[in-house]
Amino acid sequence: MTPEDLKRAILEIAANAAPGQVHKINLIGRPSQPGHLESHFGLRFDAEQRVLAARAFDDLRANGLIRPTYGDSADPENWVEITDAGREALAKGIYTLAQAGLEPPRERQQKFGVLWSPGQAERDFTVTRGPRRIVSLTDPWQSSFSTSTTSSR
Repeated sequence: MTPEDLKRAILEIAANAAPGQVHKINLIGRPSQPGHLESHFGLRFDAEQRVLAARAFDDLRANGLIRPTYGDSADPENWVEITDAGREALAKGIYTLAQAGLEPPRERQQKFGVLWSPGQAERDFTVTRGPRRIVSLTDPWQSSFSTSTTSSR
């Protein structure tokens, strides 16, 4: 069972489910309770296979092929539905944006409404602590000392 097999199965299950009826844990299952993927493949997952299934789910979500419904107040990000891009990927057999030669959806590159670019991220996430110490949150293990009192925002 390859990651592509898992991704295809997740997309097939999501495509055939009613909107908002697919949950990550119900898909990958638990040691004591088989999930939809185990039923789909006709086997019981061991710990390693369950981790691979969870990664496949997360990759599909990160690539915009499934998306959270945010309809559940207790676990809003794990209830998902297939996107139009997910249906297209399922039809073409392409399960990552890299395979399709596409970029991630623009909103995935933004945080707090700010488009991240290497230069902008550095400016946005460099914080001055005191008059002379500058700590970079883009590389928390590295800090520099400056004689200036420059601060970001």
